[in-house]
Formats: sequence, structure tokens, C-alpha cells
Amino acid sequence: MGPWVREALLQERRSGGKARCLTCERRCLLAPGQRGFCRTREN
Repeated sequence: MGPWVREALLQERRSGGKARCLTCERRCLLAPGQRGFCRTREN
């Protein structure tokens, strides 16, 4: 990761490197390299 990549405020870390996005009401569960439905977050 480059110096411009950092932990997002509106997310929860899950097991297996996954993250729960809390930006919109869909609450996407993102695997590494995946983007959420609203495309705001990439894990």
C-alpha cells in the first residue's frame, strides 16, 4: 500500500481480511480488492 492509503472511518474490520462498509444503508461486506455497491469503498 502506498502512503495515501489508510484505514477508513466508516468501516468495521471482519475476519479473513474482510471489511463491513458503513457509508450507506446497504452495509456491504467487502472481501479484499472488492468495491461496495455504491462504489464509495474498496477493501
